[in-house]
Parts: sequence; C-alpha cells; structure tokens
Amino acid sequence: MINDSSLEQVNASTLLEDLRHNETSVKINAVQNLNVICLALGKERSRTELLPYLSELIDEEDDEFLVELAKKLSEFLNFIGGITHLSKLLAVVELLMCVEEKTVRDEVTYKLIAYCIGY
Repeated sequence: MINDSSLEQVNASTLLEDLRHNETSVKINAVQNLNVICLALGKERSRTELLPYLSELIDEEDDEFLVELAKKLSEFLNFIGGITHLSKLLAVVELLMCVEEKTVRDEVTYKLIAYCIGY
C-alpha cells in the first residue's frame, strides 16, 4: 500500500523531471507545483539541492517558463527555512535578473518589490 509520504515523493520526482521537459506547458505546470517538491524535499534539501537545480534551469531559452519561475520564487522563503537563508534564494533571483528577456526581469523585480513591501 502506498502511503501519502510515498505518493508525495513520487509526485515530487515526476515534477522535478517535468522541469526539464521539452514542452513549455509541462514545465510551467511543474513550476506552479514547486511547493509540492519543496514539501517532499524538506527545507534543507530545498536549499541545498532544489535551488541549485533551478539555477541550472535559468539557462533555458524559454521565457514563458522563466516568467513563471520568477513568479513562484516570491513564495519560496518559507520553503527553504526563512529569512536566515535569503541569500540562497537571492542567488537564483540574481540569475533571473541577468536574463536577456525584459519580461522575465520585470517579473522578478515586481515580485521582489511586492515581497519586500509585504514583509
């Protein structure tokens, strides 16, 4: 019998694979479910494994995917252990700010400002 924890691990594994899928819609779905991955990995592994993995994905030329990633990163602080680990998250934000596509940079800036105002 599969328990909820095992099911979460399977879903998280599938979503991680989907982040590198060829189809944009599949990648966007995976990004929109990053919270499932984070919950399955836990805070430490989200910091030490998922954030570097996401950093590698920023080299992608898929701007729609990168905009969705930028939107989702504003929710990440709670999943990586809070404000004491902000620098790990900012490393990913910095990479997104260097992307050539203006819509990606704009989304990162908007989400960062909105987060700072709300914090």
